[in-house]
Amino acid sequence: MIFSNLDWNLIGLAAILFIIGTLLSSYVLEKNIHFLIAFPLWFYNKIKKLFTKGLPIWVQFLIIIVWNSSVLFGGYLSGFTVFLPYIFAIWTGLNVGILVQNEMGEERNLWIIFINPVSLFELPAIWISYSLAIKMSMFYLKSHDFAQLVTIFRENLPLFGWVVLPLLTIAALIESVIISYVNRKMQNH
Repeated sequence: MIFSNLDWNLIGLAAILFIIGTLLSSYVLEKNIHFLIAFPLWFYNKIKKLFTKGLPIWVQFLIIIVWNSSVLFGGYLSGFTVFLPYIFAIWTGLNVGILVQNEMGEERNLWIIFINPVSLFELPAIWISYSLAIKMSMFYLKSHDFAQLVTIFRENLPLFGWVVLPLLTIAALIESVIISYVNRKMQNH
């Protein structure tokens, strides 16, 4: 069964690393650490401009699903290295924390990351993707057997396709509907 390759301990580790990144976002913003803030704020401004242009909902959905799938597949590929999965899991949490605080305005609003309807699907996808990468990384650190690492990558690829991508698809549908709704409400006022 495809789900037998899920390692709940590694999913938990990926979640903890993500949360560490999220919590670090307050410090990074407070200290204005430019090299850590620059990309998420640049990305936020580009996406906000793009999504307030009144794009059709299906275009918004495509942008969201392609971006999120690419980021998490890149995270999965980081499993071919020893340390990148851990760094990327923290980095993803940091970026999400910076984006939420930029949008919501205050540190105390970080909790919204964990309870909004999009996150109910997106966060498990993030954590599962990084857990697969961490699993590969740990294997390679122990064995240094690249050929077997490629086999593990291929064996877990269906998990990415049958678990991570559907979760991201549901999250992107919800997110594009919310964005479209909010944009219409703002245009009416």
